[in-house]
This record gives sequence, structure tokens and C-alpha cells, in this order.
Amino acid sequence: MKKETLSPEAMDRILSKNQHSTNDIRKNVVTMRVTDEINQALEGLVSLSVAQSRSEVAYMLIIEGLKARTDLFNQISKRSEEIEKIKNELKQVISDFGQLK
Repeated sequence: MKKETLSPEAMDRILSKNQHSTNDIRKNVVTMRVTDEINQALEGLVSLSVAQSRSEVAYMLIIEGLKARTDLFNQISKRSEEIEKIKNELKQVISDFGQLK
């Protein structure tokens, strides 16, 4: 299975939404552990009605993190594509070498 990276196009789609609400289609679950301090911060934002759940607050914070580091994710995506191209070239070299024997 090919590892997917966040392409610039996907990043644009994520960040172009005007509002990220509970109406967004979110079908993937990500389980994570957080420190007590982070959990308290999430709970605090829920208690202030910033969001309805810790999960929703975490989602909002992830979006903000992606917005803040778009440049980094674009560089990662570009490098990942270059690495994938080199891997494919190496596979071809190995395949060609095997055919010479």
C-alpha cells in the first residue's frame, strides 16, 4: 500500500473551508494519548462552549496547526514525491539487472 502524504491540493481543500463544524464529514478515527495538562485545556475549551467535545476541540486545533505550517507540509509532500520517484527508478534498475543474468 502506498503511503499517502498531504498533497498541496489536499491541504488547500482542508484550509479553504470557511468553517469546520460538526457537519463536516469525518469518518476517520484517530486515537491519541495526551497529558493531564492538555486534557484540562481541551476540557476548558469545551466548558467555554468553544466546541461541544474534546474531539471537536482537537480537530479545530489540528486545522489551526495545519494552517500555521502549510509551508512545512508542502515541503514534506514535495520531498515525498521525489523519494517515491527514486524508489521506482531503483526498482526498475533492479528489475533490469535481474533480466540481464
